[in-house]
Amino acid sequence: MLVTDGDERPALAVTRSLGRRGIEVLVGAENERSLASSSKYCAGHVTYPSPYRDHHRFCEFLLDLARRGQIDVLIPITDVTTHIAALHKAELEGGVRLPIPDFSAFDFVSDKWKLLKHAQETGIAIPRTHFVRGAEGLGEVLGELRYPVVVKPARSRILTESGWARTEVRYAGSETELIGLYREAADLGFPSLIQERINGAGVGLFLLFDRGNLVTVFSHRRLREKPPSGGVSTLRESIAVDARLKSQAVELFKALGWHGVAMVEYKLDRRTGEPLLMEVNGRFWAPFSSRSMPGWISRTCCTGWPWRVASKPRRPTRSG
Repeated sequence: MLVTDGDERPALAVTRSLGRRGIEVLVGAENERSLASSSKYCAGHVTYPSPYRDHHRFCEFLLDLARRGQIDVLIPITDVTTHIAALHKAELEGGVRLPIPDFSAFDFVSDKWKLLKHAQETGIAIPRTHFVRGAEGLGEVLGELRYPVVVKPARSRILTESGWARTEVRYAGSETELIGLYREAADLGFPSLIQERINGAGVGLFLLFDRGNLVTVFSHRRLREKPPSGGVSTLRESIAVDARLKSQAVELFKALGWHGVAMVEYKLDRRTGEPLLMEVNGRFWAPFSSRSMPGWISRTCCTGWPWRVASKPRRPTRSG
């Protein structure tokens, strides 16, 4: 198996989990060494063209790898590598197996504009949100805003002429600040969202699907984040799966024919206790741990296929 994005923590978790089960794991990265390739469970390192700066050459690298039959399974880790693999899934699947969704499904959940519009139409609660088509559309919503607000580009990564650019979540406490953000930030020239700021705990719902059918589900509550204003979780506790949130997620992903892992992020509104949908990650997520979810990775790679990875039965995860 080839695991991409070796410097990402989920890549290390995937490598450890598969390696412990006796599976030969190759780790890929654009540098000669990476975090995951330093693991004792890594059988070898592959250096490839940067998917961020030269996505065409990276794509050719993957297609060549598939044609030569050097790996059985490809596991892309980040939004960018999953985007590229999903876009060329039909070509790649001639030589390798891909535990990822089709491109149309992945692209849909990666676009917060489309995702949250869909949520509104289907009765899923979201923060009060204004959809803005670039800086020129800001004036249409200025009179409707209540501050402070959170400003989010619709996508976490944007493909530009020079490669994939990272976008940024920002905050504005006044109209003057907001106008300044849209004047100065290049990524706000693309479609974006302006949302009310929600105070409350973050809740994650983690799901694994086999071609639209739910295989397993897990949930946690965020206890600490970096930065504290909102970001990557640094301390979490497992909690019981909320039946309503699970039902909403299953309905969404079943309609998309989802294959592989997904994480749905909510914020519990401190004022009402209502869980509000924030976003969906259609790939392995930053706090993924081979210790907290040890059976997930082998299931992700093997679900629905004619071969299996043997694993010991595990007790259900305990809350807390």
